[in-house]
Amino acid sequence: MEDNERKSLKAHTKVHPKEKANFLSTLFFCWALPTFVKGWKKDLDEDDLYGPLKAHESKALADRMGLVWLKEKNKHRIPSLGKVIIKVFYREILFYACFLMIQELVIKMAQPLLVGKLLEYYAPDQQNMTKNVAYMYASALIFFIFSNIFIQHSCFLGMQHLAMKMQVACRSLIYRKALTLNKNALMKSTVGQMVNLMSSDVSKFSYICLHVHQMILAPIQTVIVLYLLFSTVNTAAMVGVGLLIVFIPIQFYMGKLTSFYRRRTAQKTDNRIRLMNEIICGIKIIKMFTWEKPFSKLVEMARRLELHEIKANSYLRTVYRSVNACLIPLSIFLCVLTYVLSGNTLQAQFVFVVTSFYGTLRQTLTLHFPRCIALLAEINVSLGRIQNFLLAEETQKMSNELRTDDVRVILTEAGVKWTDSSDYSLSDVSFSVNCGELVAVIGRVGSGKSTLLQAILREIDLSKGELVVSGSVSYAAQEPWIFSSSIRQNILFGEKMNFERYKEVVKVCALEKDFNLFPYGDRTIVGEKGVMLSGGQKARVSLARAIYKDADIYLLDDPLSAVDTHVGKQLFDQCILGFLKDKARILVTHQIQYLGKVDEIYLLDRGQVTLRGTYDELKKHKDFAKLLAEVEQTPHEDCAQEKHSVAIAETSKLPTEVKEQRSSGTISKKVYLHYFRAGDSRIFPSFVLLTFVVTQIASSCVDYFLTFWVNLEQKRLEGTETLFFTTNTLLYMYVFLIVSLTFMVLVNSVSFVKFSMNTCKKLHEKMFAQILNATMRFFNTNPSGRVLNRFSKDTSLVDESVPPCLSDTIHVALNVVAITIVISSVNTWIIIPTILIFGLFYGYKTIFLATSRNLKRIEGTARSPMFSHLTASLQGLATIRAFDAEDVLRHEFDNIQNHHSSALYMYIACSRTFAFWLDVNCVIYVAIVILSFLFIGTEKYGGNVGLAITQSIALTGMLQRGIRQWSDLQNQMTSVERIFEYTQVPSEPDHGKKIPPKDWPSAGNIDFNDVSMKYSLDGPYVLKNLNCRIASSEKIGIVGRTGAGKSSLISALFRLALTEGKITIDGVETSEIPLNHLRSAISIIPQEAVLFSGTLRKNLDPFDKFSDEELWNALDQVELKSAISELAAGLSSAVSEEGSNFSVGEKQLLCLARAILHRNKILILDEATANVDLQTDELIQKTIRRKFRDCTVLTIAHRLFTVIDSDKILVLDNGSIVEMDHPHLLLQNTDGVFYNLVKQTGRAMAENLTKMAHENYMKRIS
Repeated sequence: MEDNERKSLKAHTKVHPKEKANFLSTLFFCWALPTFVKGWKKDLDEDDLYGPLKAHESKALADRMGLVWLKEKNKHRIPSLGKVIIKVFYREILFYACFLMIQELVIKMAQPLLVGKLLEYYAPDQQNMTKNVAYMYASALIFFIFSNIFIQHSCFLGMQHLAMKMQVACRSLIYRKALTLNKNALMKSTVGQMVNLMSSDVSKFSYICLHVHQMILAPIQTVIVLYLLFSTVNTAAMVGVGLLIVFIPIQFYMGKLTSFYRRRTAQKTDNRIRLMNEIICGIKIIKMFTWEKPFSKLVEMARRLELHEIKANSYLRTVYRSVNACLIPLSIFLCVLTYVLSGNTLQAQFVFVVTSFYGTLRQTLTLHFPRCIALLAEINVSLGRIQNFLLAEETQKMSNELRTDDVRVILTEAGVKWTDSSDYSLSDVSFSVNCGELVAVIGRVGSGKSTLLQAILREIDLSKGELVVSGSVSYAAQEPWIFSSSIRQNILFGEKMNFERYKEVVKVCALEKDFNLFPYGDRTIVGEKGVMLSGGQKARVSLARAIYKDADIYLLDDPLSAVDTHVGKQLFDQCILGFLKDKARILVTHQIQYLGKVDEIYLLDRGQVTLRGTYDELKKHKDFAKLLAEVEQTPHEDCAQEKHSVAIAETSKLPTEVKEQRSSGTISKKVYLHYFRAGDSRIFPSFVLLTFVVTQIASSCVDYFLTFWVNLEQKRLEGTETLFFTTNTLLYMYVFLIVSLTFMVLVNSVSFVKFSMNTCKKLHEKMFAQILNATMRFFNTNPSGRVLNRFSKDTSLVDESVPPCLSDTIHVALNVVAITIVISSVNTWIIIPTILIFGLFYGYKTIFLATSRNLKRIEGTARSPMFSHLTASLQGLATIRAFDAEDVLRHEFDNIQNHHSSALYMYIACSRTFAFWLDVNCVIYVAIVILSFLFIGTEKYGGNVGLAITQSIALTGMLQRGIRQWSDLQNQMTSVERIFEYTQVPSEPDHGKKIPPKDWPSAGNIDFNDVSMKYSLDGPYVLKNLNCRIASSEKIGIVGRTGAGKSSLISALFRLALTEGKITIDGVETSEIPLNHLRSAISIIPQEAVLFSGTLRKNLDPFDKFSDEELWNALDQVELKSAISELAAGLSSAVSEEGSNFSVGEKQLLCLARAILHRNKILILDEATANVDLQTDELIQKTIRRKFRDCTVLTIAHRLFTVIDSDKILVLDNGSIVEMDHPHLLLQNTDGVFYNLVKQTGRAMAENLTKMAHENYMKRIS
């Protein structure tokens, strides 16, 4: 939905080099090499990406999988998502499985046999094999190793691409499903859960696709190895396989445990991300109410519970890794033990053929097979979670009969429940509207007005009754939904541009002047949730979107409340009565002064229609007469409208959005130091590193000892005496080494888990603490999806991917050093090619990292818009569905995902290209090692040759894996880097050290001295040189046109932005005291009331400072006691995410209850009564007059009658105070701004306001 995002997406239309590559280029990965050249020359960015491959286009994959999923749903009562994925991708799975079977069962099996044949040449006194035959075996061995890498890397790239396609398809299905969820399902499914499904759950496909074939191949390979060991070596060689088979059931059990912990972890992660989403969305309220501490505790608790499950899973994986690390040495030990105790002399052929075969089994049976079991268990949980989400209840799609001559809405005896267990929100409601009619729906807060519109939109299913909607529908929500894009895109919302209609819509929605004020006119980007717009501007943009759509029926949910009175009159007269005069209109409103011009009125009370009729009919009824008592209704005069031309921005000068911060160059050493020092102790990381070294020494000793033993036996056969080293002594030494290795592996694994879990905990704590204290500017310029990305995907990677990756990298690095030392000790000439290959690898690594690091960073930032788009879509779901804009949003999501896929595929392809060329060099190195023994011909000990060949083959895989792991670690560390970036986010300036008295403020005097304010250092001033004094207990009304700076004044008081000058409260300068002291001393009822999920009690009193009696008393003061007491759980009643189970008005009343509880001397009402009916407004005003009689009250209001009885009116215009005095005195100045504001309300209202101001003034001076 972002203009510049769309622009960048269109830019990536370059033909992908993979599509142009021929067979050889594909086989040798040559098509990806130009990307390395470009990455070496410059830092890659989004402009260097190619368009997506046709194979992984989001729409095509989602359509394909969606069709199969639909068939599966229709065919089975409980459909299986796993079966659907297999049905969609089975051809590719089988294709790669065939090649992998050839690799595993033919090529890999041949290598140990060829090693055995080659070692026969070095057997003592052998005469059967000539050197030429030995060369033949050596050449065959090299050929098979070469063939292995061709098949492996081509298949792995294909399988990784397959995993990516599965992820793309599942993400699209999740998003498409999210657009169809009904209210009941939305209350059960949180944003956090959906983000977690898209980030963490779908990522499980990555590894499983690479190694799922091992589930079938491992048992087959084991049988083949058993047969080959039996037929070519000795029966003693089969003993170790028995140990491996014994551990398979244990591994299955561990897989089951992993599944259990994965499910629990996912639930805890969902909860934490949901909580984070609420905090990010409600951060302004949290800051103003100084609720940072209780929310920190909530997040800390959620994180502790999550880490408890992750830690349990990590220890389980540690046992896995420890068992796997020890199984092969133990298996070889059992084979050697059996062989020696059977009376055989240990020989090189036996030891190294067995070692080679077990090395092959190590990869499949002990490494990938158990990991596959664990991951199958994990992916089974993830598939179950995605499947349950895809099976959630859906809303009924409106089936409109598009007949313009028969447009109508008829609701007959309808009953509506929000949940199955709740009471009726609407009961026995009958309602109708026809073409050309304007029907008003009025009623008190919580009476069911918005619910009625939701029922007409089919957002809530009818529990009883009947609904008929004939005609297309458009809808303006009570809480305007503005997405992060230009104002023009918000108004058009997928509709084609009709310039004449667009200009007319902008005019009747009073947006012309606003467009002239914006830097880019209607192309101005408004930020997430329209953060750059005022409440009134949001309401008018939302209304403009609704009426730009050429529909038959218009549902308008209180669009007039958030705007100034004269603007409201213009909207009603020119837009609702004029522009839409031929349409069916349902207007929910609290502005009863307009009821005289509507065709029919419905009065709702507690979910039932208590009155229905025309204005004249209802005037005779006493209940309606009470409503009219507030405003004496007479015909309004037309207001003189200012002439404005619509500021339509030229396409040549488009605004730019603040891009997500992305580092460049190498991963800084600071990031690694930050990771290692994140824990409390500096000594413990050193101890963990020491255990890695000691473990590697133990492992190398075990490998070298067998060579030492074999050579001793060869010496014995040659007649050399070995006095001390008897067979028994050698066996005891071998046992000691095996026990030491097992012990060190366990110590190393356990200590590393402890270290990594502590690090994860501290990193999250530091990031959260910094974000919680970040400036409002940070939240206004960074969409919630961007921040959530760090707390979801990046945190998940740091929790679960970085630790094993770091551990593997250290293990492999030490292994490479150890193997190099071992090989060099056997043949010193090997040092030369080893140094050369090390240098070559380092060069490859440098070039690769220059490219892959930036590709990984681009992939990370390309992921954020997916979450932002999902979050924004869920916030405006009712609007999206009312506009039938699901296809537009789906298309946008597909574009965003294609952009992400483009970056991800290039990263995968470059990683695989790098791995392939490393292996090519490794094969050359192995060839040099193998042929060097034959060429030089000086080595007589088969043990040394066997050790050198097996270790060099291991070294090739190890070097390649090591460089890849190192590179992968560098790329994974971008997540640590991204978290580290957020630990460096600037905090709110809080330099105040002076602690005010406990009873401060005792009077409530406020002084502004040359106060100016701007939202950023390089931004314009939104408040300019304010000078005024507000005396103790004064009631001040703050008025001004939209964008005059009314809400900015509140931001200055709360120090939410950059403020210059002095603000003094009771003689204390606010900049000299800590922020929490300042903000806790001021109560506010905000413009947008926010509730957080949890209990009602926690929403009223998160610090647990007040008793139940005090809470009930506060609710009684705002007339919510009876409504809350009717709920089964009372104060412990659950509040849904964003308080969606309370009406907007009820949320405002709960905010008033909060203010009553705190009893501060200063109260601010920021358009707090904009979304409530007149009776509730009067209730709020009376409560404030009664409960806050001795307090200083600042009221920002669009309804002038709510502030006309104030002690003073402060009039703002363009960020400056233009007038400030008693309203009666201001009205004496006929050239004044306030006089004109009153005049624009209409003659009757103006007379009424003037009269009220006069009476109040006379009462004051008497």
